[in-house]
Amino acid sequence: METPFQLTLQKCAHLNQSPSEEFELQLRDYARQLSGGDLNALGSIYDHAGTRLLRYALFLVKDRTEADDIVQATMLKLARNPKKLVRSKHPVAYLFRILRNEAYTILYRRKPFEHCDVLPLIPARTSLQSDTWEITEAVHEALAELPAIQAEVITLHLWENLTFREVSEITNESINTVASRYRYGIEKLSKTLRAFDESGRPAWEDVAMKLQVQR
Repeated sequence: METPFQLTLQKCAHLNQSPSEEFELQLRDYARQLSGGDLNALGSIYDHAGTRLLRYALFLVKDRTEADDIVQATMLKLARNPKKLVRSKHPVAYLFRILRNEAYTILYRRKPFEHCDVLPLIPARTSLQSDTWEITEAVHEALAELPAIQAEVITLHLWENLTFREVSEITNESINTVASRYRYGIEKLSKTLRAFDESGRPAWEDVAMKLQVQR
């Protein structure tokens, strides 16, 4: 059974998610059109997946200009062989892995990164109830303190709505390794955010109950 903390974290993540199955079906259909010679389909893929690709690229390289270049390189690589995406069992994971490989071409030229500074996009304060926005902001700040390998798994699993198997494909790690990184990361987040309860702001249990009703 999920804890109040996990329910709250999932609610924060769901603010940025796209329906996974519907998203993948549309992505595969655009790739099929592209493989059939419809060059306009490449633009459709960018419109469909560009925000998620840019968000992940920003997480990896922390620089907007480089992130834009990485997304463009990913699209060009896809355009050269769209049939691979069509045949892929997990098309979103396949696309993210292309992007990750492009990003690491840049990262290998830098010193290793240990913490993520750019996090998944947060909705505007005015679009959320005050308590929900405070919790969301606190989660993002705590996520920034995690080791990058744990933050990456949490970001992909919660914010990008990918399964552990898909995350495994993207990161080229075993499912057990991915699951362990997620578990340890969630445990660290939970410990970090316990202070949130003691600060006089809404307790996790109360907020989780509110969010559970809203879901």
